[in-house]
Amino acid sequence: MNPTPPPNSEIIEKLCLKCGLCCDGSLFKDVELQASDDANRLREHGLRLRKVTAPGDRQPRLRFSQPCRALGEDCRCAAYEIRPDHCRKFECLLFQAVGAGNLSLPSARRIVGEARGLTETVQSLLDQLGENDTTAPLAARMRRISRDIHTGDRDANDFVRFGELTVAYSQLTGLLARRFYSPC
Repeated sequence: MNPTPPPNSEIIEKLCLKCGLCCDGSLFKDVELQASDDANRLREHGLRLRKVTAPGDRQPRLRFSQPCRALGEDCRCAAYEIRPDHCRKFECLLFQAVGAGNLSLPSARRIVGEARGLTETVQSLLDQLGENDTTAPLAARMRRISRDIHTGDRDANDFVRFGELTVAYSQLTGLLARRFYSPC
């Protein structure tokens, strides 16, 4: 346990900027804009906004897909100053635990490393199986490859890789749910 939690700025610098899972399509499929968000300025930063009507809604809402186009390779946001309200307010479970002094920053960084490693394994296996649309969230890529494996003409090696992919994705989603984001 960390008796004196680090300031948020240090958590952002030493944890968030080494992670990026909340923006890279691993945790979320999209981000819904709020009335306070400046859609035009977000478009100017390259975000592709689309109108989506959710079940039960009367009016469509603006959203942009993950992975976020504003996420840089250094995990910095190119639209940070005008980022949407949901992005501004989100703190993953790791961030909260470090901020509360319940988890040390080095321990949190090890968990991020494990999650990043699993993400890389999943992405590599998806690529090997021919699902190489890196503009789509991981969940969408998994659904597509699962459909393709079950309906396509595949060799035995692809089925082995798909088994490895299923295990790695299950490990990743379990880790994400336990340590990064739990919608419940």
